Amino acid sequence: MGNGASSHSNFTVDGETMDVHKVKALVPELRHEIKRRDKIIEQYDSQVRQKDDLIREKDTEIARLKEEVHKLKSVLQLKVDLKAQESKPDLLSTIDENQATPTVNKGPAKKQGVSGESPSSKTLGYVDLTHHEKDFK
Repeated sequence: MGNGASSHSNFTVDGETMDVHKVKALVPELRHEIKRRDKIIEQYDSQVRQKDDLIREKDTEIARLKEEVHKLKSVLQLKVDLKAQESKPDLLSTIDENQATPTVNKGPAKKQGVSGESPSSKTLGYVDLTHHEKDFK
């Protein structure tokens, strides 16, 4: 021990006196602990990314379902509006077809229809119909 170094070197860290041999033994343990914790942090980061992806998927599905609900509500509202209109009496349905007519005949009233012919076709007489060829392309 002529050079001034002792076999047991002690030093102080944060007010605690530690032996060099003890510190040398702690360093590999601390490195191992750091690696273990880094792996745990990586796992947590991976889980967070997976949860973020899942949340984005769920948000997309929620938006799609909200649009679908809106469409269904619109259709339902149309149906409700149509039902409300159906509950009002229709003017044509209020006409009593069995009502007595002002004619002399006391029998049941005859139903009358509307002619599909235009009045001009009767006044013109004979109408010549021409045949037109179809243009196929």
